[in-house]
Amino acid sequence: MTPNPSEPNMTSECNYFGICPRCDQDNPGEQSMLNIERDHWYYCDEHKTKWCVGSNLFSVWRHESEADWAFSIAYLDDFETVEPCLCRCGCCDPLPQLIDDGDIPF
Repeated sequence: MTPNPSEPNMTSECNYFGICPRCDQDNPGEQSMLNIERDHWYYCDEHKTKWCVGSNLFSVWRHESEADWAFSIAYLDDFETVEPCLCRCGCCDPLPQLIDDGDIPF
């Protein structure tokens, strides 16, 4: 297989959708995912953390019901929204940070 130069140079140390920032980075706990409508949420039961990895990336949400989404909302309600740890090896660029209007000099 020929490497694609447009894709990041991710190694086995990387996790594309992130891991819980509170987990031991060398031995992260099990990460799971739930959908709330078209939004995909990964979460860590051990640390009660969650992070949204995007919308409409996986088609499975189309086969879920409003009852499924109500369960997901209730289950994740007391989880803290966090920024995931995306990479342990340093080969990936961090996600761009949003700036607020106070940071713009004009």
